[in-house]
Amino acid sequence: MDHWLVSSLQYSPFMQPALLLVLGMLAQWLAWRLHMPSILFLLLAGLLAGHFGWLNPDRLLGDLLKPVVGFSVGLILFEGSLSLRLEELRQSGQVVWRLITTGTVVTWILASLAGWLLLDFSPGLAILLGAILTVTGPTVVLPLLDYVKPTGKAGHILKWEGILIDPVGAMLAVFVFETLLNIGSGTLLTQIVMGVLKTITLSAVIGLTSGLIFNTLIERRLIPEFLQNPMALTAVLATYAIANLVQQESGLVAVTVMGVMLANRRQSDIRNIVQFKEDLRVLLLSVLFVMLAARLDIDNLMHLGKQALWFAGLLIFIIRPFSVWLCTRNSELSWQEKTYLACIAPRGIVAASVSAVFALELSHAGYFDADRLSLVVFLVILCTVAFYSLLAKPLAGWLKLRDDSTQQNLL
Repeated sequence: MDHWLVSSLQYSPFMQPALLLVLGMLAQWLAWRLHMPSILFLLLAGLLAGHFGWLNPDRLLGDLLKPVVGFSVGLILFEGSLSLRLEELRQSGQVVWRLITTGTVVTWILASLAGWLLLDFSPGLAILLGAILTVTGPTVVLPLLDYVKPTGKAGHILKWEGILIDPVGAMLAVFVFETLLNIGSGTLLTQIVMGVLKTITLSAVIGLTSGLIFNTLIERRLIPEFLQNPMALTAVLATYAIANLVQQESGLVAVTVMGVMLANRRQSDIRNIVQFKEDLRVLLLSVLFVMLAARLDIDNLMHLGKQALWFAGLLIFIIRPFSVWLCTRNSELSWQEKTYLACIAPRGIVAASVSAVFALELSHAGYFDADRLSLVVFLVILCTVAFYSLLAKPLAGWLKLRDDSTQQNLL
């Protein structure tokens, strides 16, 4: 019976997609009923489905796995960037800038050292691991903020950091990854520097151009209301694809720029698009986390050992607080706001998807420890999501950064 069930689930062209959606929605519903973070249930559902052989994302999607994940993350980033208002940066913009520059470098260096010393990764893989883990991401930060509703500047800063750090961290990880694959090239440093500049410039131009075109079409009422949502979806996917075609992994930056531009154009009414993207985000998050978790081997995850837990603990208790301390010195933030920033940095879907793709390609390139890369990243995701999700609400109350009259169910 069990063998028949597994065979039916694995080989039916209909059962696997249906199971993926059912598990995702069931995890979301359980999280809502129990008032707990949905990502914990999504990861657990994916791990169990993969462990028992019910779900095989590689067989389901094949070569489409990477573009499907990429498009989905791009849509999630676009949806998050639609909530970024530039006026929020008037008093906290300097802190946001420090977090995505100085904070990223500090986290990268310290996480790389910890990966090398604690996990016995080779220096190259340790540097890549550190780059991947600079990303927090809106997929986990935004649901927490929606639930807690922190007052003051901390919520705005976390939202901006979570959305902007995704493309920045993804680009950093890509350049380290390409360095590992092309080690020994005499012009490698020049290529990397030129690649960074090219990515930033081209993605910004492409994102702004796409946003301006779409905004103009809405302003002049050239797109009827019933077509605005599907046209917005098409525009985002096209922008992501074109940017990646011009420069690898620049799509995330382009769609983020496009979203910020649209969010700050007062003339255009994008309320329907925002609502549509919020609904779509729930579906995409559910599918992505279940799918990527199903690719992991629970036994291998359990065999990582105590060193991996120590590594996650360093990220939570040492590296994040030190990074925030450096970035918020001499700022106007209160000690409560600084403390809250130091205690919220969960990792999310970008770290998971990037590590899964990189591990596969590095294994083929001869990096024998590459398989452990995605396992460590997923363990960090589990630990940080569990810790920060359970801490976020009571900590905000203790620091008097939460309006207790606001009741919001956790996504």
